[in-house]
Amino acid sequence: MVASLTRHELTGVVILKNGTILSGHRRVEAAKAAGIIECDCIVRTDLKNEWDELEALLDYNRQREKSNEQRAREYDAYLEVERQRARERQIETLKQNARNLDSRSEKFFGTGKRRIKTNCI
Repeated sequence: MVASLTRHELTGVVILKNGTILSGHRRVEAAKAAGIIECDCIVRTDLKNEWDELEALLDYNRQREKSNEQRAREYDAYLEVERQRARERQIETLKQNARNLDSRSEKFFGTGKRRIKTNCI
């Protein structure tokens, strides 16, 4: 692989804004061994959080041949991504429910604070 590399054959290397490689680790290592110091990259700026980044990394490396142990770790990582996404959906649903409750209570009770005078014995 090292002998056949040119700068333009390294297309398809996918990185994050901070330089973390999502796809193309082996091509980059081969390029370094061949003395190539620059290559064209695709920079992913659409990933919002670490879970998006982890899922993208897993997806990019899906086609690789893996041992059973590597497959098990990959499966565990996918499960953790889905657990985190489920938590995020639950939190968003709770926030939405709270906003709906607030708007309904404002319609019923009005807005702002009011003092209520009561007779206490």
